[in-house]
Amino acid sequence: LLRCARQALAEVKTVRPGSAAFLRGPLRARFEGRRSAIAFVQEAAREGRILAWYQPKVRLDSRRIVGYEALARIRAADGTICGPEVWGAALDDVDCARLVDGNVLDAVLADLKRDAARLMRVGVNFSEASLRGMDFAEQILALIEARGLSPALIELEVVETVLLGQRSEVLARGFARLRAQGMRIALDDFGTGFASLSHLRDLPIDRIKLDKSFVMGLAGDHRNAPILRA
Repeated sequence: LLRCARQALAEVKTVRPGSAAFLRGPLRARFEGRRSAIAFVQEAAREGRILAWYQPKVRLDSRRIVGYEALARIRAADGTICGPEVWGAALDDVDCARLVDGNVLDAVLADLKRDAARLMRVGVNFSEASLRGMDFAEQILALIEARGLSPALIELEVVETVLLGQRSEVLARGFARLRAQGMRIALDDFGTGFASLSHLRDLPIDRIKLDKSFVMGLAGDHRNAPILRA
């Protein structure tokens, strides 16, 4: 009962401040879906079924693979592989987001230990939940060092929303610490959220990853071409 009341309160604060809501209909369905997704992720973490699924990065001029991005995937109990479209609602939970980030990083480091020559540099996504701590950079470096690997093998990918709020200075110091050890920093889904050009000026960002809506619509919308060119 208290959990449902808290969820209804959170919804009201976000959507209709100063009003009231019952946890029923679509609101209850979203709540139940989120709770189910959290349980799914927690069980997968306990059983070691959170995986790093590698997507190649290809240079278009030479068509050479120059690295990979590690995507979070979960092997369901029936053996099928599923992505965030199934369990993504769980990532709104801080503990679940950290579980996914930690398990994917562990899997990537294990794979790099076995086959760094083939994987080259691997992009790994980190959520806001994992970057909240003042010492997030030291924690990441300690995990890499424990495997006997170089930080240069990792590209840290963060989304625009991580840069909002009052923690930009903390993030900048952490990113600078990581870059000093050879790690690259990439800004993901750029152009559709709230990132500012000032973030590119003030933060140690090596790479921006434009949101796919600009690329997929390149042939159909002439307005995308000058944005991509710039």
